[in-house]
Amino acid sequence: MTNAAGRKSGVILSGGGANGAYEVGVLKALYHGESVSTDRRPLEANVFAGTSIGAFNAAVMVSLEASEGVEAVDELESIWRDVVPHDKKNPSHNHFFRYRADPVEFFDAETALRSPIRPYVQLAGDIGYFARDWYRRGLNFFLAPGRIESRALRLIDLSLIISNEPGYRLIKEAVRFDNIRESHKVLKIAATNWRTGHLKVFENRDLTDEIGPDAVLASTALPGIFPQVEIDGEYYADGGVVMNTPLNLAIEAGADVLHIVYLNPDVRAIPLLPVRDTIDTLGRMFAIQFAATVDRDIEVANHINQGIDVLEKGAGGNSLVEADLRPFILTASKLARLKAPDQYRKITIHRYQPVDVLGSVLGMLNFDAGRISELIEQGFVDAVNHNCSASHCILSQ
Repeated sequence: MTNAAGRKSGVILSGGGANGAYEVGVLKALYHGESVSTDRRPLEANVFAGTSIGAFNAAVMVSLEASEGVEAVDELESIWRDVVPHDKKNPSHNHFFRYRADPVEFFDAETALRSPIRPYVQLAGDIGYFARDWYRRGLNFFLAPGRIESRALRLIDLSLIISNEPGYRLIKEAVRFDNIRESHKVLKIAATNWRTGHLKVFENRDLTDEIGPDAVLASTALPGIFPQVEIDGEYYADGGVVMNTPLNLAIEAGADVLHIVYLNPDVRAIPLLPVRDTIDTLGRMFAIQFAATVDRDIEVANHINQGIDVLEKGAGGNSLVEADLRPFILTASKLARLKAPDQYRKITIHRYQPVDVLGSVLGMLNFDAGRISELIEQGFVDAVNHNCSASHCILSQ
């Protein structure tokens, strides 16, 4: 769908684990016509690009083909509020991941009433998983070349104790991949090829009933937390490793009015603690890395808008001044790399970003029902009160 001016809208959803609930709140405000960025009119988006948890949210939205607009985002909100915090098979866990051999399961009354032997069956399966994994690691420790220190470090893997099997079941239950393949909406899911380090983009036609759930799961597979996902003999991980905010994917798909929900806060909002620790250091490092990437992409779009203004000025017979040269050169170099430069157009970018820190790195794994509700409300309020000047949006004329 395009708007009254013939422009096509796109939604770009970034990664951030449980903080993806914030994206739901922003989408709710946009689709209900509550945001100033859409002139208080319901958003009609035809292009979706997502990374990590953003890939899940985007896939759900596109798969709800029969439920346009408000109905689709309301269903997504219902999934996050009613399903995500609780795995119906394991009420003591959320529906995205569980800890293997978790002793809490044995003391959870709801689990005991529903299935008293299930914790024991699951524990047996987890012990078998640990045994197989440690057998392989033991062989590698004794047989692999290299110093004993480096071989000992290879015994450590946090993803060993975390299972994303609940997330896989949620994806299969919540996403209708047949609808995605038949949809008129464009969906692009970013993942990282773990062998080559290259970006892999899964599109509508790629998301078969067999590959689709694996593709979404792969995009959410945060390295060091969740294991990589094998698809057609290649291993894939979180798309955020190479593209946490897939802005260019939406532009290449034809969208020229972009709504970006970026889950990392402004780096300046992250306090410098008097005592440093590894978790906060890594959190700040990733925030700086992701912010630099998205700022660079948005700045390129701004330069292109300026350059197109220069081209239009020259085409109109107006003389160019020295100040016009930089945007002209930047635009020319960008257009030269495009597959169809004649189709390039001015881009409008609305940027939605939480002001405060959403629980640092550990917040990405906090799927508590109360916190999810707070994040949805925060995203909704931020989008309703959206300020383009404060958010550094790019507005084309």
